[in-house]
Amino acid sequence: REQTMEACSPFPLTISYEMHSKILVTQKKYESSMCAKLQNEITQLKESLKEAKETVSSQGKELAKMAREVKKTKKALKLAEDSLPPKKRGRRSMAELELAKKARLESNDGGEAIPTTPNKLEIKWNEKLEQLVGFKEQFGHCNVKARSTKLNGRSPEDEYCPLLGSWVMDQRTMHRLLRQGKQSSMTPDRIRLLDNIGFQWTIQKTQPLTFEERFEQLNEYNEAHGHCNVPQKCKDSPLGLGDFVLTQRSIYKSIMSGQAPKNVKKLSEEEVLA
Repeated sequence: REQTMEACSPFPLTISYEMHSKILVTQKKYESSMCAKLQNEITQLKESLKEAKETVSSQGKELAKMAREVKKTKKALKLAEDSLPPKKRGRRSMAELELAKKARLESNDGGEAIPTTPNKLEIKWNEKLEQLVGFKEQFGHCNVKARSTKLNGRSPEDEYCPLLGSWVMDQRTMHRLLRQGKQSSMTPDRIRLLDNIGFQWTIQKTQPLTFEERFEQLNEYNEAHGHCNVPQKCKDSPLGLGDFVLTQRSIYKSIMSGQAPKNVKKLSEEEVLA
């Protein structure tokens, strides 16, 4: 028997059969304990995953509930705003009074007048008309300039330049398009309202500014900005001043190259340096 064990056992010959049996039993116990430990960890991980899923599901339900509450609140708020009475407006403009008068004249068989409520664009147009009426009362005309022609010492009329002046130009443009049969926002009622305040649909072109007048404007620009490099499109400069400066540079180059235009007086060196 001992010879058979020596031939079959992988352990050294010094280990007896009893010792070998004990080692195998110990190894099996260790493997069993490790499997049980791993199985316990797997079970704990599954329970943790289940709890996480339940938490996410409950939070999703809470978020959905909150979204429904927000939607319900918005709906209630809209109903409350719709039930409020309309805001009262201030003094009715001249155009609104004209529309009300027209509604009274166009009453149905002598009964109640047909209501005519101007839309937002009409109300905005009426506000500009009221500003133009105020301008006419203050200055005696309706020719509001689109841009100021001076940098320093702005006149009271220049305060209306940026917005009201552009609106006046738009009315002339829309009137011209209407006469040409093109698409236009001008209507007969608007034409009548503007005619009633003495609105001029066409403006005669003024004479171009002289060299001395442009030179004075350039001096004002230099005092305000510290240089004479006027851009051709600049809101802070009089209309056309940039083109004037560009023309003077072109004439100067022609004079220096000996190709001065015939209608330009050749300046002396002292005049150029001045």
